Amino acid sequence: MIRAVIALGVFGGCGSRSRRGFGSLTLVSLKDETDKIIWRCPESREQLQAEILDFLNDLRAKGMVGGYPSYTAFSAASRVVITRPGNDPLSVLNEIGSEMIRHRSYGQKDKNSGEHLLSLKDASHKREKAKQLFADDHDLVLSASPTNIPGRPPRRVAFGLPHNYYFGSIKKKVDVTGARCERRGSPLLIHIHALDKQYVGVLTYLPAQFLPEGEQIVMKSRGVGTVLVPADFDVQVIPNFLDSLPDRLEVTL
Repeated sequence: MIRAVIALGVFGGCGSRSRRGFGSLTLVSLKDETDKIIWRCPESREQLQAEILDFLNDLRAKGMVGGYPSYTAFSAASRVVITRPGNDPLSVLNEIGSEMIRHRSYGQKDKNSGEHLLSLKDASHKREKAKQLFADDHDLVLSASPTNIPGRPPRRVAFGLPHNYYFGSIKKKVDVTGARCERRGSPLLIHIHALDKQYVGVLTYLPAQFLPEGEQIVMKSRGVGTVLVPADFDVQVIPNFLDSLPDRLEVTL
């Protein structure tokens, strides 16, 4: 129970959007039955890093499994990254969201420049050029049809399902889900943690079996039809995103 309460207060939250950082809970302190403090909230992200490392080492000592578990759980493949600090929780969450957009988005074509740009809700309000790291996903989904079946799903399904596309130039919408299991929660958990005077994001990657054995991924588009592909899971998509975060602090086992 002690480990579960600490995990809730360091990695988790409450509500339907808790995996995206909303409803984050910060554990302030924990006492045993004798009123002895057995856990106190860290005051800096370096102290938080040390507390998380102690927590993960405790899990490993009690049989942390190797490989991918069959459900969302800590394993030898898990990763925990702490973001750079901010002065309020929403700005920290917004920065994480902006980094996800930078990493994942194809961008919208600007009528004047012809470039694909991103609209980020940060302090600068500037539109920056999209990196298009997943241009192959864009092309794969755009060209998929019952007569042109790709051999894999878009790589960004690694962030969870459903995963949808809209191609404004041709007014085409494509829904990407599991054939039987329409939803798959993201294996990346975002938690906003309160320190002494600042806030940080704790990003926890918990890879597990992505979909049930034999499940396929379906791409549906009105007027085009349904396309079924193997439920392949690109294991490097989310680790690559974590590696791209500026000034991150990794919890290394």
